[in-house]
Amino acid sequence: MKGMSEIPAGDKRTNPGNGSVPGGWRRWVVGELSLRRIMISLIEIYVVVLVFAWLFSDRLIFQPHPSSYREDSDVSRISLPNGDKIGILSLTNPAAAFTVLYCHGNAEDLGDIQPIMQEYRDHGFSVYALDYRGYGISDGKAGCDAACEDGEAALAHLVARDVRSGPHCLDHETQKLS
Repeated sequence: MKGMSEIPAGDKRTNPGNGSVPGGWRRWVVGELSLRRIMISLIEIYVVVLVFAWLFSDRLIFQPHPSSYREDSDVSRISLPNGDKIGILSLTNPAAAFTVLYCHGNAEDLGDIQPIMQEYRDHGFSVYALDYRGYGISDGKAGCDAACEDGEAALAHLVARDVRSGPHCLDHETQKLS
């Protein structure tokens, strides 16, 4: 058996370093360790992560659980322009000077927030809350654009129905009404 020192220098089958690619297949696959090569690799990884995030962001961000409530006297559904319907919680207070439009956080639905909304009503507000598409009893698929459209549709429905004193905003941290 021949040792490594006996391999002829021109034999391409046994010495890939002398192939048609300068430096051989290992150099082509792995490359030379340099700052340029590291930067290119980091940029390639960054681009792959960006593409993955762009393609799958809605599925990663919006993960609704099964509905924790059913339609009843306080919960109804309104139609959206595309035909989907979203769940609306309406807790009116006849003595209220203001109406709160509440948009819940991710991984919640109207059943989860109903006790908090009843506290708002008990403190003198009328309360109107919505479920985004894909959450609770709402139709459709959850997503960023859909959530914005659902909030706008709920606000339009509320304004057409019952806002007496104009829109205001309550800062949850400072508890100041503007």
